[in-house]
Amino acid sequence: MNPIRLVLFDITGTIIKDTGDMVRAMIMALRKNEISVDEGELREWRGAAKRQVIRHFVGRQLGSATDGGDQRIDRIYDDFRSMKPSLSRIRWFPLPARKMFSPG
Repeated sequence: MNPIRLVLFDITGTIIKDTGDMVRAMIMALRKNEISVDEGELREWRGAAKRQVIRHFVGRQLGSATDGGDQRIDRIYDDFRSMKPSLSRIRWFPLPARKMFSPG
C-alpha cells in the first residue's frame, strides 16, 4: 500500500473567511474574454467546478460551445488561475469557533 503523500482541504468559507478573491478572479477572467457576468449570478455557482462555471457562462452568452469552445474555456480557466495569485494575498481570517460548530 502506498503512503499518503498529499492531502488537500477546501477550507475557504468553512473555517477561513471567504474574502471574495476567487469570485473577483473569475469575473476578471470571464470579462477579459468578453463573457458578461455579474457577481450575484456568479455567487450562485459557489462550490461548483471552475471549468463547469466557465462552460455555463460561455454557453449562455455564445450558445453551444462548439467552435473552439473548449479552447476558449481553457483560455478563460488559465486566465482565472493566473489572476488568483495576484488577488490572493495571505489574508487569513479564521472564523470564530462558535460559528464553525454551531448548528444550522
